[in-house]
Amino acid sequence: ISSIGYDNLKIINCNISNYAGNAIFLESGTGFNISYNNVSNSNGNHITCGWDAVNCNVNHNNVYCNANSTDISKNFGIIFSHQTGSIVEYNNIYDCQRAIYYQDHSTNSNINNNYIKNGKFRAITITENSSNSIIDSNYIDGTDTGIHIHNVFNVTVSNNVIHNVTLNTDHYLTGIYIRRNSTNIILQNNTIDEYGRWGIMVQQSSFVEIYNTTCNQKNIYELNSSITFTWYDPSACIFVAEIQIGHTSDVNEDPCEDNRTNFIHDYYSYNITIRNVTYNSNVQTILRLQGTENITHDLDPSTYWYRKFQAPTSFIDASEFYNNNEFDELSTVVMVKWELTPPYPPTATAIVNNFYVTYNSAGWSDKIAWLKFNYTMSKTMMSFTHVNRTWGSEPCFPDHSNYELKLFNLSLAYPYNDIYNQTGGKLIASNVDTYTSIIPPNHEIRVGDYTPPSINFVFPTPDDNNETMNNHVVINISSSDGNEHYTFLDWNRSLVGWWRFEENASDESGYGNDGTTTGVSYTTGKFGKAFVFDVDG
Repeated sequence: ISSIGYDNLKIINCNISNYAGNAIFLESGTGFNISYNNVSNSNGNHITCGWDAVNCNVNHNNVYCNANSTDISKNFGIIFSHQTGSIVEYNNIYDCQRAIYYQDHSTNSNINNNYIKNGKFRAITITENSSNSIIDSNYIDGTDTGIHIHNVFNVTVSNNVIHNVTLNTDHYLTGIYIRRNSTNIILQNNTIDEYGRWGIMVQQSSFVEIYNTTCNQKNIYELNSSITFTWYDPSACIFVAEIQIGHTSDVNEDPCEDNRTNFIHDYYSYNITIRNVTYNSNVQTILRLQGTENITHDLDPSTYWYRKFQAPTSFIDASEFYNNNEFDELSTVVMVKWELTPPYPPTATAIVNNFYVTYNSAGWSDKIAWLKFNYTMSKTMMSFTHVNRTWGSEPCFPDHSNYELKLFNLSLAYPYNDIYNQTGGKLIASNVDTYTSIIPPNHEIRVGDYTPPSINFVFPTPDDNNETMNNHVVINISSSDGNEHYTFLDWNRSLVGWWRFEENASDESGYGNDGTTTGVSYTTGKFGKAFVFDVDG
């Protein structure tokens, strides 16, 4: 069926099969309705809305492509080119090289509630300066790439389920692939099951927001040796980077490049926001981000971070990562992953002031920058802050950054203070698989006592609500605690002030009677720095 230049054309309840060319081909018209048709085994394409087609609605069709075809240039299920205002929904599409394909400045498209089975190359593709599209609530079962977005802008991808992204081991094996020069892309509430390489890949694209993503990785698949992405990880849920294979021959451009066989260079990817990632797997990496200096995170306060390459089992997290690298900024790769237990859990037999558990774990050969794990020691942490810290690097290697997480404002019931210090680092040597340890990693757990001491009134203090004939009263208190401590009593609000003289003359009672100091010397006291009141200190 072919139509050029006709308006308001309806093609309904037709059976078209074994056609030598395109089964349904519409061009240069307005108001097409293609519904409830069975189209199968076309040697060309099955349903096409071509040049300058407007409002082409394709719904409730069954499309069966030629399962034996290996030509990725044809054997499309539904294809649109240079059209606007199409609606594609409730179609069943089987065995196509490309099930739904938009190209060449197609705009204002809605692709909703379609079922795509056994896609040979890509299930849903939007490319070539297409824009303003919504891809919602589609179910894709078996494909090489679930949703492929290339050189487009203003696209929302939501509520899709992409399952078994492993059929063609020669290509990407990616659930959602946001490829070069795409901007203003929103991904939300998508689920990706059993993917061969990446759950979501963002390459040379900007202003990408990824929310509420669920990755269920059950297997690792061997990739065909004919395709090589050296820095890929087949278990990555989200991968944000520009991939460039090989090394430059211009040593003046980067004097270290001749010593590297493979590298990653960030050209365009920036302003990438990722929130609420759920990852279920028995494999390794969850997330890679390109660029360390400009990543901020808003972490769940019931968890910690540490630097160690360990495989997670199953975990859910609500984190935010933001990458605002500028154009042509070379930066290191950061991979973030979740871990349920620490690799070297410290032990503490007593909870005392300034108690430390320190351990070294040299010889790591990981490729990651940050890890996160739960470690509670049967305590409750309320909140935390993080302070960025950096260390220098040897010539020809980019600086790395690290975070020191400080936990504070702890509850009184089961509190503790935990400070983790990462003083070591890994730098890439001559090969991406060779790493040199600059400083052996050093871990420190500091456990502080925040349990209040026992304070009681004792004899001769009068009993509560007891009358006396005396014109005076004696107040006596006792205090006990497992650690060193001190107490004082402010009877009947008679205290004027409490000056501890620990590094200052502040009134610690809260009554505001602060003092001032001039030229004070200090010495180490029982609880910190103390004033020196004599020559010897």
